[in-house]
Amino acid sequence: MLPMRALLALTVAAALAAQAAAQDCTRTWEHADFAIAGLTNLVRVMVPWDDGSGEALYVGGRFQVPGDTEFVGIARWDGQAWTRLGEGVNGEVRSMCVYDDGSGPRLVVAGEFSRAGGAPAENIALWDGDSWSRLGSGLNDWVNGVTVFDDGNGVALFAAGQFDRSGGTPMQSVARWDGLSWTNLGEGIDGVATSIATFDDGSGLAMYVAGAFDMAGTVTANAVARWDGLEWSALGLGIDGRVEALAVYDDGDGALLYAGGRFDEAGGGSVANIASWDGATWSGLGPGVDDAVFALHVHDSGGGDRLYAGGDFLESGGTRPTRVGVWNGRFWLPASSGVDDRVTAFASFEHDGRPALYACGLFGRAGQTGAQRIARFQDGSWSPLNEGLGGNAVIRALLSSSDADGPLLIAGGEFAFAGSTVTNNIGGWRDGAWSPLGAGFDGPVEVLLDFDDGSGSTIIAGGAFSTADGLPAANVARWNGTTWLPMGAGLNGPVQALIEFDDGSGSALYAAGEFTQSGAADVARVARWDGLQWSPVGGGANGGVHALAAFDDGSGPRLIAGGEFTFIGDADVTNIAQWDGVEWSRLLGGVNGPVTTMEVFDDDDGLALYVGGQFSVAGGLTARNVARWSGRSWTPLGPGVTGSSEAVQAMQGWDNGLFPALVIAGDFDEPGAFERERIAYWYPFSYELFTGGANAVIRALTLHDDGGGEALYAGGEFTKLGSLAARAIGRYGCEPEPCVADFDGDGVLTLFDFLAFQSAFDLGEARADLDGDGSLTLFDFLAFQTAFSRGCP
Repeated sequence: MLPMRALLALTVAAALAAQAAAQDCTRTWEHADFAIAGLTNLVRVMVPWDDGSGEALYVGGRFQVPGDTEFVGIARWDGQAWTRLGEGVNGEVRSMCVYDDGSGPRLVVAGEFSRAGGAPAENIALWDGDSWSRLGSGLNDWVNGVTVFDDGNGVALFAAGQFDRSGGTPMQSVARWDGLSWTNLGEGIDGVATSIATFDDGSGLAMYVAGAFDMAGTVTANAVARWDGLEWSALGLGIDGRVEALAVYDDGDGALLYAGGRFDEAGGGSVANIASWDGATWSGLGPGVDDAVFALHVHDSGGGDRLYAGGDFLESGGTRPTRVGVWNGRFWLPASSGVDDRVTAFASFEHDGRPALYACGLFGRAGQTGAQRIARFQDGSWSPLNEGLGGNAVIRALLSSSDADGPLLIAGGEFAFAGSTVTNNIGGWRDGAWSPLGAGFDGPVEVLLDFDDGSGSTIIAGGAFSTADGLPAANVARWNGTTWLPMGAGLNGPVQALIEFDDGSGSALYAAGEFTQSGAADVARVARWDGLQWSPVGGGANGGVHALAAFDDGSGPRLIAGGEFTFIGDADVTNIAQWDGVEWSRLLGGVNGPVTTMEVFDDDDGLALYVGGQFSVAGGLTARNVARWSGRSWTPLGPGVTGSSEAVQAMQGWDNGLFPALVIAGDFDEPGAFERERIAYWYPFSYELFTGGANAVIRALTLHDDGGGEALYAGGEFTKLGSLAARAIGRYGCEPEPCVADFDGDGVLTLFDFLAFQSAFDLGEARADLDGDGSLTLFDFLAFQTAFSRGCP
């Protein structure tokens, strides 16, 4: 055998000559730029606690945290990042408190679940900072509130909800845990308990339970009752509706018990959804609020304690405390401009060494910033906990564009915010950040097009909106680089497709959708823009036109219209037709269901028109939701795809470096014999693997190069792509393989890498074991040569 150095000398020249310019990579979904801003879904409760590793905010509900793809019931926020609590719980968390039974403080977590940390725990469990434990037999139905109280029999944990037993022991909606077992409180209550608190009305500390009930023990007690350790008592005439929250607040004139919910009477007097109890009488809080209260909390923002109320309300008298109001003992104040949906809980937790109020609920905006389900109120303004990126609702259109500042990805759809940026249904993505495009639109954006109207490239947006940048713009508008402008009289219905096409009279913009008029002009669902006004295209269609494509089958360019129509111009058609500049005509039988998307693509078998939608026949042939039109005949795409009524929503031709393929996306789960989730490649004659799908419908696809190489972008309604969290938008790109041959670490492959490898081999370094067999042999030299030949990016 030749000495190793001689072998090295013989292979250097050959390897240098064979070095490839391209580097192997793994195609995968990338979510770092599009992480979820805040939490998704339902957030119900928050409690600060130090488990020994530092104070943190514990958040309960049923949600996803940024970077996670699974729903969890509880998570920990340390001021910088989210972490899960082991395996968490397998359902929804509704209430929490800190409890010490003598063995050290632990976090009580209650709600609706059957397991905690992977082990059985019926609706209530303990977390000690490292592991979960159960509390006896638990409780057999929802637990809505927990608190710690000494009722004269020692400090114990009390739970309230809608359960009726623990194991085989009857429990009527309220129960006591003494560290060993659960016991009932007298005869309990005859309905649902939603909240629990302790309060001293002057006659001693007692526990108060509120909800929707008529009796507590044997006492008539409407919606709220008092437990002193021995018996139940009523609070006057009680409340005539449902109470959702209790809190104790002292405005300087003495502590009172406050109740919030959905009611208009307390103690027989008129109130509006919130009232206070002084131990003898109920009182309203000024004019109250105009809708339900779900959260009450006392917090000091710097000017003394104030009572914060959260819920569904928008107004209190002439004040507009939009879902978050501040009561100072005399009148209501708004908390900045409030939030855009229900508030379910508050908590006080330090941020930057100073107290801050945290709110959670169903909202996506807090003040003037995007904040998914949880936000921080400090120094008079709202902020998200972590910026995150990604639309907070639905993305329906994606466009790869550019301007003087470089490449720009534009997203349109139904989202008020992208990350924490106000976007109003349209936003631009560049250099790791979102930016608004003007003041956006007052309704959904359905389609985007880069179009040159003769004065330079401009962006056209179509959708279901009436204003653009706050000015009238009926469903279509153009962007001049700084603002959105109307296009003539606009169109009187949603615009769902846009294309540039030359029918022989010059290139022009065509629009399609559900409209019938532009001003006084009849433009039935297909219209042409001449720079000043919209005009009809051959008489129009008798049903919605959802997609447009330009296709030349060799006999000249044609405008293809697809949708849900049987007549267009003078032609009797079936959901798809072609326009030659003079008249509309059929495409050999058409398809037997709606067309939603089309793509012209050459799959190495010639340029063809690909059609997607919700149909089962194309040109008389079985074709499940996707088909190919050559210009002369229809061909099904293998077995097609099966899914919902939104089976195929988008298609994009892409030469991904491996093969030219058509990417098909929508709401299907099975193309061919392979299980897929809403996205797949069609490669001639077969469907190819895609690395992971989406957990909800994909509505838009585009190719975009942000400077790091071309990648496929997907938009829709999902929160998961592959195994990664991605809210409404994600990128399928090339993740480079490690450059194992760059032994000297200078980023390029040269003779010096051979010398560095030889040195590592001679010294017996583990990194020279490139074939991974645990020993250094000739095969490691061959593995090095192969890696060197592949090259580096």
